[in-house]
Amino acid sequence: MDQWNNLLRLLKVFTPCSNLSDKAVWRFTPTGDYSAVSFCKAFYGSSRDEHRHWNLVWSGLAPPKVEIFV
Repeated sequence: MDQWNNLLRLLKVFTPCSNLSDKAVWRFTPTGDYSAVSFCKAFYGSSRDEHRHWNLVWSGLAPPKVEIFV
């Protein structure tokens, strides 16, 4: 409850900047727009060992038929 009250107190004194718009920005592209290509580049970085990364994503959470379909 103390944390909730502290948060409410902080929000009461916070004044957002009215001349700026609020939007989601993808920090891995210069324009801030998301793309699958930018995700892959950010995810892989300079490493070309792509299969190692996907093995971490697909770690047997779904049956093989579902993994292949996805």
